[in-house]
Amino acid sequence: MVSGHLFHCRKNSWPPEEYINRNTLQLFDFDSAAPPEHAWRRKLNSNANLLREFSVTFREAIKMVRLGIRLWSYIREEASHGRKAPIDPFTRESCKPSAAQGVPLGGMGSGSISRGFRGEFRQWQIIPGICEGSPVMANQFSIFISRDGGNKNYASVLAPGQHEGLGRVGDQGISSWGWNLGGQHSTYHALFPRAWTVYDGEPDPELKISCRQISPFIPHNYRESSLPTAVFVYTLVNTGKERAKVSLLFTWANSIGGISHLSGDHVNEPFIGEDGVSGVLLHHKQVIKPYYTFVTVGLQIVLPIQCFNRTAKGNPPVTFAVAACETQNVSVTVLPCFGLSEGSSPTAKEMWNKMVQDGQFDRENFNSGPCMSSSPGETLCAAVSASAWVEPHGKCTIAFGLSWSSPKVKFLKGSSYHRRYTKFYGTSERAAQDLVHHALTNYKRWEEDIEKWQNPILKDEKLPEWYKFTLFNELYFLVAGGTVWIDSPLPVTNINENQRQLTNVEYTDVKVTEAEVNNKQGTVVEHTATGHHRSVKLDPQNDNEDVGRFLYLEGVEYIMWNTYDVHFYASFALLELFPKIELNIQRDFAKAVLSEDGRKVKFLAEGNWGIRKVRGAVPHDLGTHDPWNEMNAYNIHDTSKWKDLNPKFVLQVYRDFSATGDMAFGVDVWPAVRAAMEYMEQFDRDNDGLIENDGFPDQTYDAWTVHGVSAYCGCLWLAALQAAAAMAFQLGDKAFAEWCKTKYLKAKPAFEEKLWNGSYFNYDSGSSSNSKSIQADQLAGQWYTASSGLPSLFDDFKIQSALQKIYDFNVMKVKGGRMGAVNGMHPSGKVDESCMQSREIWTGVTYGVAATMILAGKEKEAFATAEGIFIAGWSEEGYGYGFQTPEGWTMDGHFRSLIYMRPLSIWAMQWALNLPKAILEAPAINIMDRIHLSSFSSRSSQNESVASPSSTSRFSWLYSIIMSRKMLIDGEVSQPNEGEVHYDFDLFVIGAGSGGVRASRFSANFGAKVGICELPFHPISSEVVGGVGGTCVIRGCVPKKILVYGASFGGEIEDARNYGWEVNEKVDFNWKKLLHKKTEEIIRLNGIYKRLLSNAGVKLFEGEGKIVGPNEVEVTQLDGTKLSYSAKHILIATGSRAQRPAIPGQELGISSDEALSLEELPKRVVVLGGGYIAVEFASIWRGMGASVDLFFRKELPLRLGFDDEMRAAVARNLEGRGIDLHPQTNLTELIKTEDGIKVITDHGEELIADVVLFATGRAPNTKRLNLEAIGVELDKTGAVKVDEYSRTNIPSIWAVGDVTNRANLTPVALMEGTCFAKTVFGDQPSKPDHRDIPCAVFCIPPLSVVGLSEEQAIEQAKGDILVFTSTFTPMKNTVSGRQEKTIMKLLVDAETDKVIGASMCGPDSPEIVQGIAIALKCGATKAQFDSTVGIHPSAAEEFVTMRSVTRRIAAGSKPKTNL
Repeated sequence: MVSGHLFHCRKNSWPPEEYINRNTLQLFDFDSAAPPEHAWRRKLNSNANLLREFSVTFREAIKMVRLGIRLWSYIREEASHGRKAPIDPFTRESCKPSAAQGVPLGGMGSGSISRGFRGEFRQWQIIPGICEGSPVMANQFSIFISRDGGNKNYASVLAPGQHEGLGRVGDQGISSWGWNLGGQHSTYHALFPRAWTVYDGEPDPELKISCRQISPFIPHNYRESSLPTAVFVYTLVNTGKERAKVSLLFTWANSIGGISHLSGDHVNEPFIGEDGVSGVLLHHKQVIKPYYTFVTVGLQIVLPIQCFNRTAKGNPPVTFAVAACETQNVSVTVLPCFGLSEGSSPTAKEMWNKMVQDGQFDRENFNSGPCMSSSPGETLCAAVSASAWVEPHGKCTIAFGLSWSSPKVKFLKGSSYHRRYTKFYGTSERAAQDLVHHALTNYKRWEEDIEKWQNPILKDEKLPEWYKFTLFNELYFLVAGGTVWIDSPLPVTNINENQRQLTNVEYTDVKVTEAEVNNKQGTVVEHTATGHHRSVKLDPQNDNEDVGRFLYLEGVEYIMWNTYDVHFYASFALLELFPKIELNIQRDFAKAVLSEDGRKVKFLAEGNWGIRKVRGAVPHDLGTHDPWNEMNAYNIHDTSKWKDLNPKFVLQVYRDFSATGDMAFGVDVWPAVRAAMEYMEQFDRDNDGLIENDGFPDQTYDAWTVHGVSAYCGCLWLAALQAAAAMAFQLGDKAFAEWCKTKYLKAKPAFEEKLWNGSYFNYDSGSSSNSKSIQADQLAGQWYTASSGLPSLFDDFKIQSALQKIYDFNVMKVKGGRMGAVNGMHPSGKVDESCMQSREIWTGVTYGVAATMILAGKEKEAFATAEGIFIAGWSEEGYGYGFQTPEGWTMDGHFRSLIYMRPLSIWAMQWALNLPKAILEAPAINIMDRIHLSSFSSRSSQNESVASPSSTSRFSWLYSIIMSRKMLIDGEVSQPNEGEVHYDFDLFVIGAGSGGVRASRFSANFGAKVGICELPFHPISSEVVGGVGGTCVIRGCVPKKILVYGASFGGEIEDARNYGWEVNEKVDFNWKKLLHKKTEEIIRLNGIYKRLLSNAGVKLFEGEGKIVGPNEVEVTQLDGTKLSYSAKHILIATGSRAQRPAIPGQELGISSDEALSLEELPKRVVVLGGGYIAVEFASIWRGMGASVDLFFRKELPLRLGFDDEMRAAVARNLEGRGIDLHPQTNLTELIKTEDGIKVITDHGEELIADVVLFATGRAPNTKRLNLEAIGVELDKTGAVKVDEYSRTNIPSIWAVGDVTNRANLTPVALMEGTCFAKTVFGDQPSKPDHRDIPCAVFCIPPLSVVGLSEEQAIEQAKGDILVFTSTFTPMKNTVSGRQEKTIMKLLVDAETDKVIGASMCGPDSPEIVQGIAIALKCGATKAQFDSTVGIHPSAAEEFVTMRSVTRRIAAGSKPKTNL
């Protein structure tokens, strides 16, 4: 759906050869060792600058003093219980954040470790909710190289930098190692979940090294993706003349980050496994260590607070496995234990010296057994070495593995769970050995699956380069975002007493119970290439598989699980890649909606008290210290009063339901959807159907106050009403569907009246200083509506206008679009600084806005908007937020909340670009039109309030839900009533060109269920290829006009000389570049037409259609499969196809289809034909420098319907531009010669041409439709005969467009399609009016006409005709010196004074005559033309200043012209 090569003006993607020597790349061109073409890259010696955190203004600080004091008190209270508060802005990490991050290790939900781009292991998140940012510097890869002869030896850690204490005399720790890598010739390449580090001659100039990091993040694979393991594959290439012994060393400290390695009682032990996998197990125990820090509150009040080290109390132990794979060429040895201090035996220094001397450890170490437990304050480390000889010009591969086993998750308030991976590897810590073995023996299969997933996107040339790798790299958060993935929905330990206050409640009159439906309809999205519809099919794994429950943090600084208002943005990634996880998250929230937790909570913003969880309200989050059981860890505001959470729940549920088609899921969550919608009724204060905000930040923007109706929450509410109505309709809850529709019909006009200001929706309906602010996120509801296949909330003008306003102001007025979209912007162009959040740029919101733009057809603006996030956050010129994208940043790039969930919304852009088939094939009828209001609902909509459905209707709904479940289980299918005629479609259209698309869209808008078929896309049509958009869009008007523009510039450049432009250098024309741009544009338009069909609910079939009965069509798909459908009405809209003359050698010629796609620009062209196609292509090729000969049968070019005077003007212009005209001449034969194509005419002339174009007319596309067989009447040309309403002789079959051969123009087909839809489905019988149709011939200069020609006027006239003409030199030509005249002509009925015809040949004539056409359609008189004031100086004014009659022609006379 995306068009063209976007944004190549900025170089934000770097080919590998710009970072690595091309010869080196070629050396690694095997076994995936070479880095990918598209990746995020850094030199290892790049500066990892410290990141700058945001600060509040003085005014903001004053406002937040009370909140700050209450928050500090709460933090202190939590710390006294050994817990960390979910939001703690006071405590700062000991390690200041820097721009040093890289791709994290491992799968999802089992704890993660990140690895910086320079090689350090950092950002430890083994314990849920705890993130240790500091690197553990003992964890390193190192290399030792010795060559035959002993003259060249190298030993270095494979990471750059000056380690603390380096060079200190007598040091026994890691500073004694060889930190010799400069990094200037080494590069890091990241494409999550893999990363490559290439050492191009460092430290040994004759050894090229590639390290490939691989983690098992594999979409739709719910087993491998849960594994806590990673592989590092080293590829070594010896470019020297001597054999080299290379030893790689992997060292690892027994630590889970921070100071955990000093706690003592840790043990290491070596192991030898199967398949050559050997290494060391490091058993880590966790203990509690209190410490104190000092915090600043408000205005520099410093207070002490007790904290705890990050190995939290009572957490289960962790075991690491570090290993290498021994092969025939690779030898693996280990050193199970070494220390970093002088008292260790051996020390880090001794270990290093051993490797320098021997390049390996003693084999006996494998038999040493577990080492002694470490003492407090002692760091215990292990080392694994892998050695191999690399022959001169030889290659070698060495693989290391890392895994960690922490089988049990224990939350601070008592609940424990087993992690997902234990389902496959058991609950023993020693599973780490099995995990690392599995990784080292299966990583190649992982890579195959990863490449299969990523390649369609990476190879899509239409996508911007930066977008491709950023799309994948933003997924880092699903590993590094503190994710927890558990095996079972039930905790390992019993629920404690506090949790018993959390109770399930009844859903009004109906007791809600857990669904027990087999998920027979469960489906997931299967990824295929961008630009093609993804299919929806059963999960390739066990469809009934329990994938467990999943948690991820809002951010590493905001420790709340599954924060729902943020998940609203991020969830597209999970739905796209792990849909079963996404559905389970929604199930968790659905259960939460129907529960209540009566425990008292103090809300810190105002200091008031309330209950933790209110029934009917969607929780803000699933909790912090006891997720699922103690929700709403967020306690700044009472989120039960927020206005966005419930609509967001409904919208996410419907999107997931419609995308997956999982009926069991829909049935399960439906009670919660109803409860969530009904809960919101209390916020409609004035009974206008809209929810009102309450004058505090009651939304995800929790520092940005809202008054009255708001654009953000109001738009979400409208979308939720529509989604709930659609879901109710599909689940059979018709009473609730009516209730939602009634509310919607009342709320929508109120919303537009209160907020629409003519160009965008105001921030809110209040009277504050920022009420008229332009909010970037104002169309969030429309975003979800379009993403779910629902009809747009607003008319297209409002959507386009609002998005353009956001782009022009929120995006482009902030450093020229290089930062993203600022949340708030005053219409004056000044950033809204009413609060901290209004002046911030939120990364995830910007991606969401870009997705909305894509869905609205604004791809260019979308990628420019999102690119700002890349430039500011990820690019080398940005602020350094790669792999730690924050929630947002200020105008000066200062961050707030690193490693944040919301930026996963970049996958909403991919969703928009490549909507799943289930969304594209949404119900073909506007869902709101399918819901018929009962008399009660209709009356209710007129009353002041709209009541929710009665309990009786709820019991009726419950019965339908029970029956739905029964049908799912038993496979029952309802049957239509006997005698009732049932059709698959109300309308089936064959041909998706201009007329077919228009007819199908408008019919669907009238409520019809519509199907349409079209041949697969190709620029050159045939019997088996075509494309949505038809001739005009793909191989007609649009691409031809692009070429006309291209051809015109040559003359423009020539004319510019007399206007002072000195063109000193030769100006070359690049045909291939223009052709490429033309193709990009038609692909874009093809995508837009498909989206138009999708948005209207029309089901598109790709294949060849034919009619097999009055109410039956057959579609032959690409694979030969035949599909049959019945339809109440069938519309033929197959257009026409170019004809070729029956002369010898005709196969050597081309049609206009091929002319638009020639690989090379011809130098000698012969064109046969005198119609508009012939003269247009003659002008195009001549304008591009070719010699052109134009042959036609008549005395003048163009058909007789054009005015003779204008035809003569066109002929003069063609000759004036250097085209050789051959009137009254035909071609008789074409012969292939070595010099080209010999052309022989009926006058005996011979010419040689590179290309011969046949422009000899077009024939209707009816041959393969089976029309004669079913009795549809055709005329002698093969066109379908129709009546004035476009109906054929068979009442159920209709035809529009060129296939009827009435007036073969795109706008005419559009008109006919519109009239058809009104007649058949709109109850508005409409005849297409073929009078006064304007048209243009885009020769250079163009000709345009409307109404009658002089010849037609005389033929039809009952009285005299007045002819007004004007011939003049256009002002532009008077200076340029071009000898071309403009000619204008008006024909007037002398008796009535009505203007009955107008013609113009000259620059801009189509634009001018379009306006004249309106006048003719309105019946304008010459007197009205004369009374109109002209625009001066312009050519157009001549039409209203022609006062003198050129000639008067009496009725029955012959035309006289000034030829």
